[in-house]
This record gives sequence, C-alpha cells and structure tokens, in this order.
Amino acid sequence: MIEGMIINLAMIVAFPFLFWQLMGRITGESPLSKRRSALHIQLLSGALTGALGVILMSFSINVTSEVIIDLRHIAILIPALFFGIPATLTAAAIIALARILLFGSWTAVSITAGVGMIAIGVACGLISLLPMKQISKSLMMNVTSIGILTFIFYLTLAVFENEASLFISTSIVHAALSFTAGMAACYFSNHMFYHSELLANLKESNSQLKLLLKGFNAAVLVESPEGKVSLMNDKFKDLIGIKEYPPGEQGQHLHRQAETMFTSKEDYMKTVRRTRAARTPVTNEVLYHEDGRVFERDYAPIYTENNFFSGHLWSYRDVTEQKEMERRLRESKLRYASLFKHNQSATFSLDSKGNLTDFNEAAEQMSGFSSEELLGAPLRRLIRPAQRLKTQQHFAKILQGKSTTFESEIINRRGDLIQLNVNAAPIILDGRVIGIVGVAHDITEEKKWQQMLEESENLYRSLSNIDGLTGIPNRRSYDETLEREWRQAYRNGKPISMIMLDIDHFKSYNDTYGHLEGDECLRIISSTLEGALHRPSDFIARYGGEEFSVILPQTDRDGAKTVANSLHSSVVELGLPHESSLCMPYVTISLGVATAIPKTEDGYEELAQAADQALYEAKRNGRNTVHIHEKSTIQ
Repeated sequence: MIEGMIINLAMIVAFPFLFWQLMGRITGESPLSKRRSALHIQLLSGALTGALGVILMSFSINVTSEVIIDLRHIAILIPALFFGIPATLTAAAIIALARILLFGSWTAVSITAGVGMIAIGVACGLISLLPMKQISKSLMMNVTSIGILTFIFYLTLAVFENEASLFISTSIVHAALSFTAGMAACYFSNHMFYHSELLANLKESNSQLKLLLKGFNAAVLVESPEGKVSLMNDKFKDLIGIKEYPPGEQGQHLHRQAETMFTSKEDYMKTVRRTRAARTPVTNEVLYHEDGRVFERDYAPIYTENNFFSGHLWSYRDVTEQKEMERRLRESKLRYASLFKHNQSATFSLDSKGNLTDFNEAAEQMSGFSSEELLGAPLRRLIRPAQRLKTQQHFAKILQGKSTTFESEIINRRGDLIQLNVNAAPIILDGRVIGIVGVAHDITEEKKWQQMLEESENLYRSLSNIDGLTGIPNRRSYDETLEREWRQAYRNGKPISMIMLDIDHFKSYNDTYGHLEGDECLRIISSTLEGALHRPSDFIARYGGEEFSVILPQTDRDGAKTVANSLHSSVVELGLPHESSLCMPYVTISLGVATAIPKTEDGYEELAQAADQALYEAKRNGRNTVHIHEKSTIQ
C-alpha cells in the first residue's frame, strides 16, 4: 500500500510540471494567462487533468488483498481550483467514461463509480465559484469529494458486493489517503502554477522591456546591483560607439567609454560612483558632448514591489534642440520684457478674462497705481463707468482675433479723468487667443485742444452766419437755410412758404433821427419779428439793409398769411415814432408772401423771386400791408 501511495503522490506532484510544459507547447501561452477562460483552453486543461485521473486509476493502491482504491478524484480538484467549470466537467466526464469502459464495463459498480465522478465534478465546479480563498476552496472540495466517495464505497461494498464489514475500514483508509493526497496536490499545483506564471510574466516583461527600450527616444543602460550589464538599447550602443556588449559584463567599462565623449571628464566617473552608492534618483543632469550636442542624464534605482533593490537604470537623452529652443525662448522673453518695461507709452497685457497680467512703469505713472496693486485685478476697475461697456465690446472683438484701435477713459488714483487712445492686439498661442496686449497713449491734452478748436470753429461759424448789427442770421445763413429747407420739402412733398418784408420809408427815418437811431430801430424790429415766430423751425434773417426774410417750412398759403399778419401787427404795436413816414406816424412794415410745393431740388430761387414780387406789390399798394403772391402755390 505504501509503495502505491508513493507512486500516486509522485505522479500528482509531477503532473503540474508536465501540464505546464504541454499547455505551453500546444497553445503557445501560459495556461494561467488572461485567456485561460477561453473554451479551448478550458477543454484542453480538462482533457489533460482527465488523463491524469485515468493514469491514477491505472496505479491503484492495494488496501487489502480484496480491496483496492485510487486517487482519481484529485484530477478533478485541480481544474476546479485553477480553471473553471468546463475544465472540471471535462475531466470528470473523461474519468467517468474511463472507469466504465476501461475498468469494469457496464456493471452497476462501474456505473455508480462513474456517476460519482460526475457528482464530484459538479460539486467542485460550483465550489470554485464561491468568493473564498484558495486554501478554503481546496479544503471544501476535498471534504466534499471524500463525502461523495464514501457514499460510493457504501453502495459498492455494502449494497452491491454485500461486504459491509469492509466498508468502515476501507472508508477510513481512503479518507485519510485522499485528504492527504488532495491537500498535497493542491499545494504543489498552486506552488508550481504560481512560480511558473511568475517566470512567464518575467519573460514577457523582459521581452516588452526590450521592445520598449528599442523604440525609446533615449539611450538606456540597465545594470545589476553589482554594476554588471543587464540590458541596453541600440541608442546607448550608438552613443558610446559599440555594436554588442555581452550581458553580465561590468558596466564600468561602458561608463569609462562614455566619459571620453563628454566634457568635464574629471567629474564624470566620480558622479557615476557617487550616484550608484547613493541609490537616489537623479534627473536632468546636463552633459556636454564633444561634438557640441547637449545631453541630459537620468538615474533611477530599480526596486521590486517588496522594496528589494534589483539594479541601476541610466538614461541619456539628446536635448540639443530642446536647449536651443529654451535659449531662444529666454532671449525672446528678455526682448519682450525689455520692450515692455522700457516702453515710454503705457503698456499692459490682459488674460482672456480681462484681468491684468502685466503693467509697465509708464502705465504705473499714468494710473498712479503700482503693478503690485493691479496685477490680477480686472482692468475695468480703472475704466470710467460710462466707458466700460464700449471698452468691453472692443476687447471682445480683440479676443476673436482682431486687432483694433479705440478711445477710452480711465480714472487715476487722484480721481483725474484721463482720455486714452488704445492700440490693442490678441495674444495667440497654438492658434488660440489667450489674452490681449495693448499700448495706451494719454490724449487728454490733445482732446482739450481739439475741443477748444471745435468750439472756436463753431463760434466762427456762428459769427459768420449772424448779422453783426441785429444779432439774427444774416444773408449767408439765409441762403444755406433756404436751400436746405427747400430740398427737405422736396423729399417730403410738403409745402414751404417765404415772407419778404421791408421797413416802410426807412431812409426817411435815418434822415430824420440819424443813423444811430436807425440802427437801434433795426435791432428793435429784428428782435420783435424773431419773437413773433413761435415754431423752432421758423427762420428769420436780415436780407439786407432794412429788408428781412422769413422761411416757414411745412407751411401752406393760409398759414403763411397768418404768420405775416402776426408779424405786421407785432411791429405796429411797438408804436415806434416815424414823423417822416408817408404811411403812419409810427414805424410800419410791408410784407410779401409766397408758397410752393417743390417739384425739383433746385427751384428755391423761384420762391424767393415770388416773395420779392409780392413785397413789391405790397409797396405799390400803399405799403403797411400784407400781399399774397397771385399764384396760390408755386410749383
């Protein structure tokens, strides 16, 4: 019995090694890989463990001269623990069929034993699904299998063979052997599978690392803790000028070869030894190659998950282009900073939210605030409230990528209003607007002078259109107004009327009272006539001498007659003495009225002629009267 037990245990212990090799050769991958749930892996695993069960049946253990047992059920435990239900049922089915076909034919005992194997397969498969640790599953599967086998023994010995006396002793021996062998099989299988998987993963990781280093954009050297070469990529070989270097050789020679290629040679090996001894990561250590290139060297100690030191990793990166770009960037920043800082005009920059990101000395002097006070603050804080919306609209346009020039106003620290002319442009990075840069010119004084000039021009324009004696519009203003109102009436299709009036016998007035009184009379009459016009659009001008002209926009014939009568009455009511008048002993006026609905843009002279003709008729009819032009409306 002992000899059979040893043979069975030897086969159970050896099986995981053989299983691993066979699975690797057949499938080309680890049996415990991520694809072990694939059906073909499951079925193949079940077939191999089923074959183990058949072999175990062939090497049965003689308990007595009449009773033999075997450990075939262990071949079901292994796939249940490490693979899954398909593998477990496949192994159970193979063992059951072998028991019936090869070891007993279709007898009640053989069929019962076969059904028992299927029962063990189903039970162990279900236990494999439970969320338990591996050792707990192993124990439960063992106990369950022994229970099912004990029941099979009872049926076989006590019922079918009528050998009840052998049942108890056989069951105890089988249970002890099965439990011991089952736990041993679980332990050795788990141990073998775990370590074999680690080896496979290590090979896979090593292969992946080589592929990674091959495409890595750096020269890489990996050394063992003793400084021997473990791995290097092609870029490192190219760097030091070698084709091959046997793994396991001292890496010291490679470092000495590299030393000859970099400047500061007296420090190179000292740095290597010091870095190795410290086992502290070092990054971006700058080295200058003899051909002018610039490299950065990184060092990293290699540790396992268990914090076990396992080697040194050196990486050399060619950063010549990067360093050149950094140098150009520094120079560009210095130029920008110099231009920004020393610009005599107020210069500022904003982020995309309108907050100040830079502010030069000229801007500080203009605003009265220091850059420390304003950096990070919104520019709108300085802008005059009435100008904020307009200024923000300009900035929104700039943030769309368009440069612009505009005027704005700020309030400085002292509370003074400063008017600005701003030239601003977008700051664009990688095709995206990230801010605004602007230059502001103080145009406050310029605006004051401009305003004074405009006021002077307006005053001059006003004076040039005002009669110096009477203070009402002169002939020049009359001509401009008549042309403008005529064209407005033409566009609107509305009537326009004109009144030409003259002070009666004014020459005699001057001869009687003198020119000074005559001038005063003109001033009084002008003021009175102007006051008698009530609409803002009604216009009166001194036409020349003692003659005046009144333009009445949007006024028909009847309306013009009413205004003319009102003007006449207002003068009569003054009662200014005029002893030499042939009409009345006081100052009177004669008025001619004409009305037109313009049909052309240039017919206004006909209206003036008609009014003048009506005035002539008023004088011919004895003066001191209003005469309406014979045509009711001039076309």
